[in-house]
Amino acid sequence: MNFGANLLTNYNEELTEKFYRLFPSIPLMLATLAALVISIFFLTYFFYKPIRKNIKKRKQYIQDNIDAANKLKQQSLENLEESNKKLNEAREQASEIINSSKRDAELIVINYKMSAQKKSEEILKKAQLEIKRKEEEFLRTSREEIIDAATIIAKKILIKEIDSNYEKKIIDDISFDSEK
Repeated sequence: MNFGANLLTNYNEELTEKFYRLFPSIPLMLATLAALVISIFFLTYFFYKPIRKNIKKRKQYIQDNIDAANKLKQQSLENLEESNKKLNEAREQASEIINSSKRDAELIVINYKMSAQKKSEEILKKAQLEIKRKEEEFLRTSREEIIDAATIIAKKILIKEIDSNYEKKIIDDISFDSEK
């Protein structure tokens, strides 16, 4: 039984040793824990924070670029809208100018027509007045010539028989008849 007890003792010792190996010693555990804490602190302080800071900066840079792009896009849309508005206003003004010019041209044509018509009417009136004046002058001169001719004829016929008062009466009668 010695052999069995030895084997059992050996087995127990091996098991105990394996058990101790399974759980490290407290100083080794504390040293490992301290190394882990120092490593975590070192990694956090020298790598994680700078990387996080750079990522945050990059994220902010990207966001700023996106915001700037959106702002530029908005400004571009506003400028486009303003340009379209100005273009429409310019088209309206051009249309108004063209319409105004057409109206002015039509008014000028109408004024020239009216002026020409007035001038032609004035010329016609002057011509009619001139014709009337010439007719009156012709009638007056004709009467005078007829009266002169009648007087000469009457004098020749009645030279001896009619006195000058009677002659005037005849001339006045002839003048009076010719005026009618």
